[in-house]
Amino acid sequence: MARLLRLSSSPRADHSHTRKADALPNTKTTTAAWRAKPTWYQVSTEDRTINPELERFLAKRMNTTTIELDSSHVSLVSHEGNRGFDSACRGPQ
Repeated sequence: MARLLRLSSSPRADHSHTRKADALPNTKTTTAAWRAKPTWYQVSTEDRTINPELERFLAKRMNTTTIELDSSHVSLVSHEGNRGFDSACRGPQ
């Protein structure tokens, strides 16, 4: 995950992605995706940046499938390889 974050934040020599991005300011969103599609939310129980109670409130308001990790704000980095979220997204097998 850390590698993915590093790669996604580095400048790209190939600017072919800008054509689609140029259209974004002219595109209007009519419905929030989380209102119409299944969504998942991961609460970081040790988060000191966003209060975990607020995270739970937002997840409940969005009617999401929610998991909780004993983690700080950067759970995707500190829990790299944790399959809890992947399992939650796939649902019961």
